[in-house]
This record gives sequence, structure tokens and C-alpha cells, in this order.
Amino acid sequence: DTPRSEAKAAVRGLQKAGIDVYMITGDTRPSAIAMAKLVGIRPENVFAQVLPNEKAQRISDLQSSVGHGGQMAAAAAASPSRIVAMGGDG
Repeated sequence: DTPRSEAKAAVRGLQKAGIDVYMITGDTRPSAIAMAKLVGIRPENVFAQVLPNEKAQRISDLQSSVGHGGQMAAAAAASPSRIVAMGGDG
């Protein structure tokens, strides 16, 4: 797959607005990291090999800022709850 032409600019715009951008995908980690790099998503913000029935839990984890190492723990200390928006390719 290749990203849409506007994907990198969209990710950059979100990041400039102070929004953390994550990728949740069923793809393998190497494929997910390669795609993330193309659009400017940090590798540590990539959740790969996530089954469809697990994606809602990953979103809940992001909302509560738990479960993703030190970065999310630091975010939890700064803000007890996060707003999570999701976009997809389908």
C-alpha cells in the first residue's frame, strides 16, 4: 500500500496543532513502521498486529493514557483523560 498524497501533510498539521498521532493496524510491525515513516508518525506511536476486536481496547488505552510505556504515563500525569479521534482507510 501507499499513503494518500495528502496523508503526510495531514499528520504534520495535526502534530503542529499539538495532537499526538497514533497508528493502530493489523499489519505487521515492519510494514506499519514503514508506512508510519512515510507519513511522519513516530514508531513508538504505532500499534501493529492488532486484531479488529482488539482495536477498541487500544483506543480505550489511549483515552486513559495507560499501557504504552513512559510516554503515555507522562501524558496521564499531565491530563487524566484524552480525546481520541479515529480515521481509517476503509
